[in-house]
Amino acid sequence: MRILILANDFKTLFNFRMELLERFIKEKYEVILSLPKDEKNQAFRDLGCSVIENNLTRHGTNPLKELKLIKEYKALIKSVKPDVVLTYTVKPNIYGSIACRKCKVSVLNNITGLGSTMQSKGLKQSVMFFLMRYAMKSSEVIFFQNEENMKLLNQNKITGKASVLLPGSGVNTQKHTFVPYPEENGKIKFIVVSRLRQDKGFDELFYAIKKLGKRDNIEFNVVGWCEEERYQKEIADLCEEYPVIYHGEKTQTQVHDLISECHCILHPSYHEGMANVLMEASSAGRACIASDISGCKEIIDENESGYTFPVKNAEKLFNCIEKFISLSENERKIMGENARAKIEKEFDRQIVIDMYLENINKTVNKGEKNNVFV
Repeated sequence: MRILILANDFKTLFNFRMELLERFIKEKYEVILSLPKDEKNQAFRDLGCSVIENNLTRHGTNPLKELKLIKEYKALIKSVKPDVVLTYTVKPNIYGSIACRKCKVSVLNNITGLGSTMQSKGLKQSVMFFLMRYAMKSSEVIFFQNEENMKLLNQNKITGKASVLLPGSGVNTQKHTFVPYPEENGKIKFIVVSRLRQDKGFDELFYAIKKLGKRDNIEFNVVGWCEEERYQKEIADLCEEYPVIYHGEKTQTQVHDLISECHCILHPSYHEGMANVLMEASSAGRACIASDISGCKEIIDENESGYTFPVKNAEKLFNCIEKFISLSENERKIMGENARAKIEKEFDRQIVIDMYLENINKTVNKGEKNNVFV
């Protein structure tokens, strides 16, 4: 079987799909990847995949370049002649699916999340829904990472031939190992891992930190790069006045190490596909406090492995942090153990891989592998 995968960057494919690629190679599938140029793409070649680099820009909106990408995908499909195409993220999902329709080749899409544009009613949302509806109406399967995203797109008639709900991207529980609860030594350490921007809940987070005040028994670790410039000064000021440590951007391994040193992760995001950082922190055995939104609330068992609070509600976030602090050290430790158990049962990445293989084989066995590359 020949599988073509359309992706928008090295990082997400490497961090969240590597085990899937390994399984394809193990099953003796021929795997061709199409993604932007990056010297780190050699890791995929070393695995046994073929890599064809393209000129996709994640945030570009030039219509001529977008049309050129469709043409590039069509030429690629005609050249590769895949049995099935897998797409991830907005541009590959839309433009890759259009190319697949033109070439009459089976495609399976993955909706990894809906950004603020598609969450807010307006012209931009309408345009995006129109494009997705047109592009994906012939898709064999559209994978969704949370029920709310699936419901919203289905309501807007973006369904393909079938909709399948995944437990996010899943977690490699062997890589994101359980780490024993660290000694508190009189200080509870919280961690936030996210790009610093408004819709990741940093206004609410900063409010809660300021209201908690300059206590000696708490510490906040912030990991991520400032996507919105205004947060550069705000985070610098917080580090000066409050128990906040800003680590900047870190590798996945470094993030895992920092999570291991902390006692609880905070994630006040406004919207998610399925929050990988919550799954990874839970897999490490850490309690979670997050917005009560699809993509977060599924990962947390309320009062068992963490707490949720109404999205954009800074006061409730503050209350949840206070509630966690008020627990005994042993109760906080048990919360982390419960978090790990939930991940093992419901979010192991092997579950996602098995669902992919099932749907790919079902698609090919339907006889749609006899594609016409016109």
